Amino acid sequence: MRPGERGAYLTDLDGVLVDSDASARRGWRAWCKGHQLPYEPFAALHGFSAEEKIRRLAAHLDPAVEAEKITAFEIRDTEGVTAFPGAADLLARPGPLAVVTSARVALAQARLRAAGLVVPSVIIGGDTVEETKPNPEPYLLAAHRLHVEPRECVVFEDAPSGIVSAKLAGAFVVGLRTTYQDDDAILGGADLVVDDIAAYLALLDEEARG
Repeated sequence: MRPGERGAYLTDLDGVLVDSDASARRGWRAWCKGHQLPYEPFAALHGFSAEEKIRRLAAHLDPAVEAEKITAFEIRDTEGVTAFPGAADLLARPGPLAVVTSARVALAQARLRAAGLVVPSVIIGGDTVEETKPNPEPYLLAAHRLHVEPRECVVFEDAPSGIVSAKLAGAFVVGLRTTYQDDDAILGGADLVVDDIAAYLALLDEEARG
């Protein structure tokens, strides 16, 4: 599949459409402090749902209950959430598009609005599926909701767990250096690696010019 060939765009949220690092850091630091847990291991698990992070690193706690607390904090605190280059242009393009994120749908909507971006009608969140990334279910469900085949979709991802999820679903994956800058080894599972969505759209324009 060349960059211009696609049936739908499926895009991750954090680290792809929006920079929400500051808000996420505040939420997780406060939660970790409240439970007397080190923050750094949780921060290192980028691309995983809050439930999965807690399941892996704080198994003595109820993941659903604690994730709800963190999500509520992050919905209230969206200060500093901004859009990445090209995000608004991608969301404005014609054709089917879905946001596929490990965050809960309500948090995804709050962050999109905080960044001044359009909220798509289809958002697959961590609370939409039984299995989150790196399982392929989120991307398979997004393609189904958009009535397209996964192999016809272009996926934008910034983290290994999302790349694995999208590849297992059978999609064409564009890896972005927005989180792991200049580290193509981490993004090596992607079919194409570019700096950000703006760079990908520039490739489309170049292809259209022939």
